[in-house]
Amino acid sequence: MDPKQGMEDIRRALLQGQGNRLTKKTYKFAVEVEKSRLFQQLLFLGFVSFVVAAVLFLSLYFEFQH
Repeated sequence: MDPKQGMEDIRRALLQGQGNRLTKKTYKFAVEVEKSRLFQQLLFLGFVSFVVAAVLFLSLYFEFQH
């Protein structure tokens, strides 16, 4: 099952009020895809936060050296 198409089918069924027609397997698939997406987002935001903290630390370090 294509993840993008599967998520679209699930989203469409939920928006049309047909949530009771989705199977447990479909919900499990949607949760796994969403967990994967959120984990990737967590890693990206953690990396960006680290880079920002490093830049701020270095700028303050050189500021105090003068």
